[in-house]
Amino acid sequence: MDSAVESSVLQGPGELSSFRKLSLRLVGLPALVCLLPALAVWMRGGLRLSHSYLWHFQSHSLFALHFFSDLAIFVSYLFIAAILLLRLRREWSRLRANWVVPFFVLFLAACAFTQVVDMLELWRPFLWVAGALKLVTAVASIITVATLPPILMKLHRVLESSDRSRLNAERFRAAAESSLDAFYILDSVRDDAGQIVDFRFVYLNDNGARMTTYDRDSLLGKYICEVIPVNRTGGFFDHYKQVVETGVPMDYEFPISSPETTCNWMSSRVVRVGDGVALTCRDISARKEAERELHNNLDTLRVSESEHRSFSDRLQLANQVAQVGVWEWDLATDHLIWDDTMTQLYGIESLPVIEYDRWRQMVHPSDRPEVESVLKSVISNGKSASVDFRMFRADGAVRYISSSQGVVRDPSGRVTRVVGVNVDVTDRRVANARISHLAHHDALTGLPNRELLQDRLRVCLDRSKRFKTRLGVLVIDIDHFKKTNDHLGHRQGDEVLKIAATRLKAQFRSVDTVGRLGGDEFVAVLPDLQSVQDARRLGQKALVALHEPITIAGQEIRITASIGIATFPDGGMDPDLLLHNADTAMYFAKSAGRNNLQIFTEELDDAAARKNRMEDALRLGIANGEFELFYQPQVSLQNHTVTGVEALIRWNSATLGVVLPLEFIPLAEETGLIVAIGEWALKTACNDAIKIQRMVDHPVTMAVNLSPRQFEQDNLSQRIELILAESGLAPSLLEIELTENMLVSDTSDALAILNRIRNLGVRLSIDDFGTGFSSMSYIVKFAIDRLKIDRSFISASVNDLSCRTVTKAIIGLARDLKIEVVAEGVEDEEQRAFLARLGCDDGQGYLFSRPRTIAELPATLRGLEEKAARHRLGGLPKAWPAGPFLIDTEPSRTA
Repeated sequence: MDSAVESSVLQGPGELSSFRKLSLRLVGLPALVCLLPALAVWMRGGLRLSHSYLWHFQSHSLFALHFFSDLAIFVSYLFIAAILLLRLRREWSRLRANWVVPFFVLFLAACAFTQVVDMLELWRPFLWVAGALKLVTAVASIITVATLPPILMKLHRVLESSDRSRLNAERFRAAAESSLDAFYILDSVRDDAGQIVDFRFVYLNDNGARMTTYDRDSLLGKYICEVIPVNRTGGFFDHYKQVVETGVPMDYEFPISSPETTCNWMSSRVVRVGDGVALTCRDISARKEAERELHNNLDTLRVSESEHRSFSDRLQLANQVAQVGVWEWDLATDHLIWDDTMTQLYGIESLPVIEYDRWRQMVHPSDRPEVESVLKSVISNGKSASVDFRMFRADGAVRYISSSQGVVRDPSGRVTRVVGVNVDVTDRRVANARISHLAHHDALTGLPNRELLQDRLRVCLDRSKRFKTRLGVLVIDIDHFKKTNDHLGHRQGDEVLKIAATRLKAQFRSVDTVGRLGGDEFVAVLPDLQSVQDARRLGQKALVALHEPITIAGQEIRITASIGIATFPDGGMDPDLLLHNADTAMYFAKSAGRNNLQIFTEELDDAAARKNRMEDALRLGIANGEFELFYQPQVSLQNHTVTGVEALIRWNSATLGVVLPLEFIPLAEETGLIVAIGEWALKTACNDAIKIQRMVDHPVTMAVNLSPRQFEQDNLSQRIELILAESGLAPSLLEIELTENMLVSDTSDALAILNRIRNLGVRLSIDDFGTGFSSMSYIVKFAIDRLKIDRSFISASVNDLSCRTVTKAIIGLARDLKIEVVAEGVEDEEQRAFLARLGCDDGQGYLFSRPRTIAELPATLRGLEEKAARHRLGGLPKAWPAGPFLIDTEPSRTA
């Protein structure tokens, strides 16, 4: 700060005007003193004059005028000289050419005494004295005239300096008040020995007051160590004192804890001003807290040495790593200033400056209007904005750029530049697109998933309603895929699904949507159909394509599918109902033998409703114990003794009445309820087998059918073992009946399961032999104990040569393999005699007995045993007690 500003700030800008007022008082007072007596003399008639010049004055008034005028001039000259001496004495050492001042004072004094002589000459002439004084006055006047121009020039400069000081003082005050920092000027306070004992507030800005708990006026003139004691206890007073004594500025940061201050950390700069200091303070509490948190985070994360580089280096490195380009558009020159990252993003040579129009041409033409619109909006309203666009790199590649920009204004508020950052978001957009695709497509097949399928179905349905067109929904389920998956392995099973998905997609139109619901179930949405037959035709194409051979891991396999079709408006008016009805039709396609399609109709809907009612009744029947076992004897065709019984299940539903096994067993298989029913049947049969052993005097085998669902259980052998143990039945008296289809599903797994059952001592038999995948190799491999010839061969064996030949072959092969044979459905003596001649071991049918409850069975067994005894004593019975036939379309089917 220069001396003028310092003087203005410390002493106040009113000092010069105070001096002028003092001068006016000093000149005006003597004039008034002189004029009042002159006025009194004039009013009293004048003075009596005794010298010879009296004749010059014609009246007393003229005399008074000369006398008092000279007196006023005399007093004024003396006072002017006195004022100059008093005022300039304080500034004597600073004045240049100060030798001029005595001559000027001498001139003024001489002029004053000249007036005295003029006054005295009114009474008596003093010519020599007057001449001497005038000579001195003349000399002083000449010297004054000679030195007055330089003095006036210096005075002019002094006045200009005063004006500048006043202007600088105003600027200083404006700068101090607009500063974001706290600013103080402190004068030193010294004791009698000249030692600094405190500092007094001379000036402070508003921020200086806000940094304390006092207002501005209450601090001015106060001692800083008294008002804010922490200045002395915290050592700050010593810093101020050192700056005053040495003149060396001091910068330091320090924590502060005082009730008189409003911050915790402060940054301060102290500069000497005269006999005091100027103090600039800044609240850095937030910065220190941020530094502390950063330090803690760095310690916690144990950052490497490279992470301790300066913030600017880290920011530059982060921009480079993140590929964030920084640019600035100078609106005056229409040039863009780029950093290195920008040149890398756009793939051009390193140019720090580029024309705006050249950059504009790099923007994709389709995105260019939007980019320019955003830039114009940013310039016009001054608000930041972002925009994503495509741009052409120098090598022709198209990249996606995300740009954010804002404006810079000049002091007048006019927008002069636009600054922003560019980020290459191509990889991010690709990743987002990939994520979106994965969210709406099946990961295995790439087909639309359930969510996307339902969305497209809604869109197509809305279109069909609007334009009154037909819409088809196909639910496609791969037949026996679980067996295929288990046979090939899950990896190859996935390959089968991918091939199936590809084939399905190829069979439908480009407007159709083929998706995967999950597992082995697919859905096709077919808009704009002309009729239901269009959906049927496309479904048939899909069936044919799926049945084409597939080569997986060197194996050639074929798959089939069941398809259900529902169409809008006949098959449903909303997406969920269409899917549900198509799914219902698909299940009926499976019930119809698979590898076919079914179209949803009202009749099919009624059948589905009946099926649902039966399923509910099944569950209720299991809970209420509505099932009952009947037992049909198996009789030796050679000696007529009872060799065993087969357990046959019956269901007398509380809601549906008597339901045949042919009706409810397939549904129980489909729903999985057969597992619970089958286990109940096995437990009941084993417990009843103990009772049957007491009815006859020789072992009787209990034959129980095993369902495919039970056969798939991992713990099947353990369950059988537990039931045998609980019932007390010897394992050799239990015979498990299987179907051929259960054995061919997975040879290795089936062999392992059967071996575990055989190891328990349980017998195994093949039920309905000759109706499935009949193969003697399976019989040998699985070590089967008995074969049961299906009733269809027995009933036709008498009259049908082919059936008779098949029956004969089965019995002959079984005899050679030492496997017992049981003929099902023996209903008359001719069939029995035919089978006996072929060497068939046992027979089962209405010729011997219809199925009986456990309560009815003792009487039946006694009758059969009596006939066997008569046979042993004297010959064949002529007739068998058959009783009335019980209508049972599949009496050997059990749970």
